Amino acid sequence: MFDAKKIKKLGFSNTAIFSSVDSTNDFLSEMTTSGKESIIAVSQMQTKGRGRFAREWVSLKGGLYFSFTEKHENIVYPLQLFPIACAIGVYRYLESLRIPLLRYKWPNDILVKNRKISGILCEFSESVIIAGIGVNINTEAFPEEISDFAVSVYSIKRREYSLTDALVEIVNNIRNVKNSAEITKFMNESGMIGKRIMFSSNGRIIEGTVDSFKENGEIVINSNSILESFIAGDATFVRERE
Repeated sequence: MFDAKKIKKLGFSNTAIFSSVDSTNDFLSEMTTSGKESIIAVSQMQTKGRGRFAREWVSLKGGLYFSFTEKHENIVYPLQLFPIACAIGVYRYLESLRIPLLRYKWPNDILVKNRKISGILCEFSESVIIAGIGVNINTEAFPEEISDFAVSVYSIKRREYSLTDALVEIVNNIRNVKNSAEITKFMNESGMIGKRIMFSSNGRIIEGTVDSFKENGEIVINSNSILESFIAGDATFVRERE
């Protein structure tokens, strides 16, 4: 179970800890609707975990699933960069564990080579952002249908880690992201540049290589020597030969 005392030291006004919940993001959405704007919720499992584009996030026991709120006024860089700051927070935690072949995938996934180890879903309201984060930490096995696409810290390191310590470190890492220049530097040094991707946005699909990232968070794609930038969309790496 989670250590409530350590989590409360993060300074949120409200803390909710579940053994199981439908979705930590949905729970926080209900709470913010009722006027609470400083909340963190964490659960051992989710029955209706979700990611971007309403995709299911399989939330098995052993993973870390949590959501927290951040007021717009507390963010010192453009709001659209906050999901990337969350990715930085997760990436730096996994990096501290010496997870090999870590790869950032714009805008908010963390992979180990081509397998997902973490996903982030940020939802915006008028005054707060709800950040939902899932990290496969102590998950020992995945359902057959996703076993080729998911990976956990446990499957790599063959040992368990404290989920509470992971949560605290990730949140603090996110809070330590200072400005848009730091976020842009992370994107440009993430290993994505020069990689071939399939990219979809507003029903359009293109294939090209990642050219660069802009300070506002846009990805720049080179497709047939034509550079195009996008603020939203979905990128998939074209699988490299082993």
